[in-house]
This record gives sequence, structure tokens and C-alpha cells, in this order.
Amino acid sequence: MPTQAVMQAIYMQYLLNKAKNQITDAAKVAFDPQGRVLAEVSLDDADVTSLLKLAGYKVRALDYPDDQKTRLIADLGRPITETTTVSLDISQDVALQARFKTTLIDAGVENIDAVFAKLNAQPKGSIIALQQEFHFHLSLAARSYFKAAPDAFAGRTGSCFTRSESFGYGGLCSGIKGCNQRKNSGYWQAQ
Repeated sequence: MPTQAVMQAIYMQYLLNKAKNQITDAAKVAFDPQGRVLAEVSLDDADVTSLLKLAGYKVRALDYPDDQKTRLIADLGRPITETTTVSLDISQDVALQARFKTTLIDAGVENIDAVFAKLNAQPKGSIIALQQEFHFHLSLAARSYFKAAPDAFAGRTGSCFTRSESFGYGGLCSGIKGCNQRKNSGYWQAQ
């Protein structure tokens, strides 16, 4: 049985790797001006099994998922949230740098080498925190709208409604649009 610190390190590394894979496979990625990107990572039963195997447990996919999750929570020493927001810095990851470079090319940026030089030379600080705060506010607003008017968001799930939309904002905007369309059609009027 691993120590709590070891299990937390395994868990964090697993989330980072899953976030990197998610960003690499995503159609659109929103990088901030300081070369960071946020990803929302959710774990399913297979992920829990993989985490326990990484920790040295002998588990099978056929074992009871609820028991596995309970074991993981006990080893971590804290509950697991449905979705975890992971912030990744591209400066130390070649695959993320390549993805950022592709994003810059697609945006028509001419002097990409100068952008990377500035990223590596500038101290990183407040913009990262602001981007993350903005992300969390949008996620909170999306969850609020989802709970206040669930019919307006039928077929959408999670804090971003759909994972294909860019980290909450696209899902929030399309959800509000649907909400406004129903409002204008008389949907919200008292019966």
C-alpha cells in the first residue's frame, strides 16, 4: 500500500498526462498569452483501475468500480471531484510547444520565433491567475445556468456542457443563446 504522498503524486501525474493527451487530441485549444492552457479532466472507472495498478494494487477491470474508487479516495486522503481543471505550461513540453506553434500559424502570426523567445524570457505571473479565475467564473456561470434552467440546456452535460466546445465559454454562449430563444418564444411566460 503506497503512502498518501506517493498516491497523490501518482494521481497528479496521471491527471497531467491525461490533460496533455486531451489537449493534443482536441480540435481547438485556448492558450493564454503566457503559454499555458487549461484542460478539464474527468476520470472514469477504467482510469480508477489504472491509477490503482500504478500504485501497485492487483486489480482487474471486472472488480467492483465503487470499491476501487473508495480505495483510491482512502489512499489519496481526500475526495475526488467529478472534473479537475489542470493548468499546463508549454515551456517544458515539446508536444505542447508544437501544438502552440500550430495555433500561432493558424492565427497568421508572422514571427513565431519571437513569440517563443518572449515566452521564455518574460516572468510569468498574474496573467495566468487571471486566466484561471476567468475560466472558473465561466464554469460557475455555466453550472448556474444549467441548474436554473435545465430544459434550456437539454442534451448538454458537465460544466462546459459539451467537451468539444472550448473550455466552457462556447458551451456557455450556446446555452445562453438557447435560453434566450426559449425566452423570446414565450417558453418562460407563466402558464
